[in-house]
Amino acid sequence: MKKIICLLLCAVLFWSAIGPAMSAEVTPDTETENDSGDSSGGDNGDGGDSSGGDNGDGGDSSDTGDGGDSSDTGATDENGDPIEEPSDPIPLTAPSRIGWGRDYRFTLGYYRQQNPDRIKTDEYGNEYVDCPGMMYWSVDDDNQRRYRLDLFKQDPESGNVLLETIEEWKVTNEGGFESNFRFLWTPRASGDYFFAVRAIGDGTLYADSDTAQSNVWTYEAPEKQLSQPGRPSWKGATESATAFIYPPSDTDVDPYTGLVGEATTDNIYRMGYASKWWFVKSLEADDSGDSENSDDTMPKEIGTILTFYPKHYEFKPSEKMLTDYGGGYYSVQVCALSRNVSQAKPSVWSPLSMALYIPADDEDLNTIVNRVDRNTDALNRQLAINNVRRFGTFKLTELMAADKYDTGAVAAIAQLERITGNTAEIRVSGGLDELFPSGKISAVGAGLNLDLGQKVIFHLGQAQADEVPSTLYSHAVRFSMQLLDVNGVSLTNGPEELKVPVKITLPVPDEINPSFFTILHHRTDSIVEDDGTVKENVEVIPHVSLRKVDGQWFASFIVTHFSDFTMAEQAAFVTAKRTADGVSVSYRMNAPEVKAALCAVREKSGRLCAVAALTPSVTQKTVTIACDGAPDDVKLFLLDAHSSPVLPSLTQPVTD
Repeated sequence: MKKIICLLLCAVLFWSAIGPAMSAEVTPDTETENDSGDSSGGDNGDGGDSSGGDNGDGGDSSDTGDGGDSSDTGATDENGDPIEEPSDPIPLTAPSRIGWGRDYRFTLGYYRQQNPDRIKTDEYGNEYVDCPGMMYWSVDDDNQRRYRLDLFKQDPESGNVLLETIEEWKVTNEGGFESNFRFLWTPRASGDYFFAVRAIGDGTLYADSDTAQSNVWTYEAPEKQLSQPGRPSWKGATESATAFIYPPSDTDVDPYTGLVGEATTDNIYRMGYASKWWFVKSLEADDSGDSENSDDTMPKEIGTILTFYPKHYEFKPSEKMLTDYGGGYYSVQVCALSRNVSQAKPSVWSPLSMALYIPADDEDLNTIVNRVDRNTDALNRQLAINNVRRFGTFKLTELMAADKYDTGAVAAIAQLERITGNTAEIRVSGGLDELFPSGKISAVGAGLNLDLGQKVIFHLGQAQADEVPSTLYSHAVRFSMQLLDVNGVSLTNGPEELKVPVKITLPVPDEINPSFFTILHHRTDSIVEDDGTVKENVEVIPHVSLRKVDGQWFASFIVTHFSDFTMAEQAAFVTAKRTADGVSVSYRMNAPEVKAALCAVREKSGRLCAVAALTPSVTQKTVTIACDGAPDDVKLFLLDAHSSPVLPSLTQPVTD
């Protein structure tokens, strides 16, 4: 019957679209996404679906009046055309085939990996898993994408008691059956339970369906219960908005059976976790008297995310949570889910985690840093460190590199180090204190790689590996830079990136001409050639800034890793830029044995465009080499008086 009504409605819509008096447009509502945040599903009760409901005009052509006379239609729009009266919304089809104990959606992936023999197929060809306490119903129509679910318990004295309601449960699977797990994540008392479910319409084209009611399920609560998870912690040094939990140890003694390890109740029945998220805009009451902000300090539950993984697991607030609520304090608590609530109850909810301030996408470093001062409590100062780290090493490097005069990002990071007391102590050893006095060194950002109250030492000392400096550089000084803890143990031995980049300022030794200054980073991750040979991975540090203060030159640069470094003067280099006449080549060769030089200009294909002889020069010199074609790179050969190579050849791309 409903399909016939829909066809009639489509015919009416088509007729009204071509009728001269039926031009009124109806704009459909746009729904939001489900707040699950996890591919295994979520149940927060506030997710809509933009695919639900048809769009279009619902007018009835009979409202135009006899003979199409607009004076007979009543109300008119601003153009004098009659306003179309909407037709009554069509009721959605009520859910059917309702029951308890089958999961058509959430744990299928878990059982496919852990125990595929548990997966069954119903009489309609749909796969499911037996799961006591799981509520299910059929999804019979494409328009039925949202449901209201009410869970009841029968009470001998007061009758039916409404336990909880899901105002809007979004269906994401296509047709078949839908499962809901609300019963499973709360320890329930023994008793008789049933649920009622109805499809939710958009109120314009479709009305809510009739309510369908399940049979009564008599639940006998077991004595066994999964252990309460500990308080969730933020991952690692809490630099990311990821909470993690761990189940009880496999060596724990089961309080119900006395068994140890794999035979414990937790290991037998635990199939995953639910995480319940809370949000508050501010931790401090607003004394301004602004009524609009009166709820900013009242925590609110904003959604639940599930995972069906029985071991330790990590949770993040969903993208929808972050979009809907923005900058503020997020907390989470978790409970362990049981795969059979008739044998073992789910755990009680864990204690609430620490509140982590997650900034809005458009919050900058200054906003984060200016939120705290020296008198701010330790929790919020740590949160400020966390939220600086959340920018990520790459973004922070960009911000710090752009701050050449230490008035923006670098100044904000230095300010936070002072506020938190996390400024790194500078130490120099290995006989390098004459070249690099500790009082002339700064390392902004080093202290934020450790948490509040943890002492960090910036140490400059002898290089950890010996290497003969390349002949491409002169007056080379090799040294190591590390972050140490208070016991002198290196915190930066591995190839991992720093959590916060460090802007280092060092004095330039008098022997090095600052006009040709360079600094090399000898990375700990080596390069393996195609033939299997291993060579050192050396990179030139970019974005070096030099300035002179009281007669002393200083070099500032940003690092994301610590290991060995070489500060030197470039003995030879070449750069090239395209010009209207060919290629402009700048070069230098500060080696007495260099008597001649050849510069080859090549295309990307390898075709030689031009070759030019260059005059050796200990200062930077620029010449223009005329060439045809599309020059892609230049190669400089440094030769002695016998035309034999003196230094390794230099290759650089041609830039615009």
